[in-house]
Amino acid sequence: MRLLEEYSVGQTLGEGAFGVVSNCKKRSTGEEFAVKMVDKVETPVDAIKKEASMLQSMDHPNIVKCHGVYYERCFVCIVMDKYPGGDLVEGLQRHLKDKGQIPAQSVIHVARQCGESIKYLHGRKCVHRDIKGDNYLMDRKDMTEPGCRIVLTDFGTVCNVEADERLSAAVGTKIFWSPEFFDKNYAQKVDVWAMGVIMYGLATGRFPFRDEADIRAKEVKIPKRVHPTCEEFIKKMLKKKEDERMDAVQVVAHPWVAVAGSAKDPPQVEKDDGEASGAPQNMRVDTANEGIKERRQELINRLNKEHQIKGQDPKAAPPPVRGANSAAAEKDKKFTMIDRIGVKVVYEWWDQEKVTKAGLLDLEANLKNNKQHVKQESGDVKIFSQMLAEHRIDTAVFGKGKAKTVEQLAAEVNSGASRLMLDATEHKKLVRVVDVVALRLNSPISMGTGADRRMLIETSEKFPDGRQRATVRLPGTKKEPHENTRQTAERVLKDFLKIKANCVKFDLTGLIGMRRRSSPPRTPTW
Repeated sequence: MRLLEEYSVGQTLGEGAFGVVSNCKKRSTGEEFAVKMVDKVETPVDAIKKEASMLQSMDHPNIVKCHGVYYERCFVCIVMDKYPGGDLVEGLQRHLKDKGQIPAQSVIHVARQCGESIKYLHGRKCVHRDIKGDNYLMDRKDMTEPGCRIVLTDFGTVCNVEADERLSAAVGTKIFWSPEFFDKNYAQKVDVWAMGVIMYGLATGRFPFRDEADIRAKEVKIPKRVHPTCEEFIKKMLKKKEDERMDAVQVVAHPWVAVAGSAKDPPQVEKDDGEASGAPQNMRVDTANEGIKERRQELINRLNKEHQIKGQDPKAAPPPVRGANSAAAEKDKKFTMIDRIGVKVVYEWWDQEKVTKAGLLDLEANLKNNKQHVKQESGDVKIFSQMLAEHRIDTAVFGKGKAKTVEQLAAEVNSGASRLMLDATEHKKLVRVVDVVALRLNSPISMGTGADRRMLIETSEKFPDGRQRATVRLPGTKKEPHENTRQTAERVLKDFLKIKANCVKFDLTGLIGMRRRSSPPRTPTW
């Protein structure tokens, strides 16, 4: 099942470096959930699969519950319980704005639940490595209400670790790193340190440290208005020496949070002595910039458009789009389709003489036509160069020595011979991908030979922003790493041409294979 076949997706609930979280409603029951949509470009699919699998294996009241995982074209979508209170950072900032500082004894129940979630993870021989306020969700707006429940989310950095194992990967959010995290020699207690940073923030509205130098050397100071037991609790979690720091079991057993699980009254805080702790900081870190947000929203819009094209309601009339194998398309010899990214593509059925004259099946002639096309579209080349410059690519080095020109790269991209894609490992890094599958799709009605034989050709395309351009190429697309040639061909038929694979007879015996490894175009020597 696809996500939109089971759920309707609504407004965005939150956004960060991990992706987008939106409201969603189950179509069969009307129940509301949240869906975390992780962009496949920003995060490797294997890493997202690992996160989803890890989350599905968890069962604890302070760990968010996963209800399903859906692998869409652009996103991996993880459906979870919805928590309308937002995260701890939102709750803290809301309280600071409306009521001022949060009394430490008013969030003892929050501290206990944080500790319980970490204790559960560590008991399963796991370490989270990105414990922070952004990753704890609340079931209500006011965290100071005794019944407020919180859950830990975002399992993208979670991994298994044995009792005597040391880790070295630099993941998570640096402002929450412990000293040994910076040394790249750490274990489970990095989660306890990060919880100490959260608790300091709830008690003061500020981060305890500014940078690595502070984390390594600065002794944390707790305002005198904070109860001594709470002060000891926070300081024991922020011990710089790992062996002196509390573990998760000791955190939950500490007198400050143990009271949250008993019938005892919480300890009374001392009266404020007037000591100022400074203006509250913005406790939100590691958010997505506007460019990334816009791109994600565009991908979500594409997902919705694709669903609308497929037609969700079986009782509704199908959209007025003709498939490539429809009788009307054959009669007119020309039809328009909308591809997976909202581009309107015009296809025509050409006879063999026209295909031969255009040189579509002749590699050398095809490249020659592409070069001529690029010369005619000099404005497109200028826009293409600007796009490269925006991705930190020095276009001045193109065309020097053995390096090809910008025009030649543009010709490859325009012709579909190569594509530029964002690399998931680095922001705004482009890679050139040259594994493609193109279809020589013969007419389903005129299957003769010679002049009677007709082939499907893409002749123009119109982008969602209104730009148009003429094309002369075979329908095709990039081959994904997990696909073989037939699977890619079937995807082209289904997603671009709305043809079912069982309506086509495949001939894979005469394949022409051309493959090159992808390489960053900032060194244009392919």
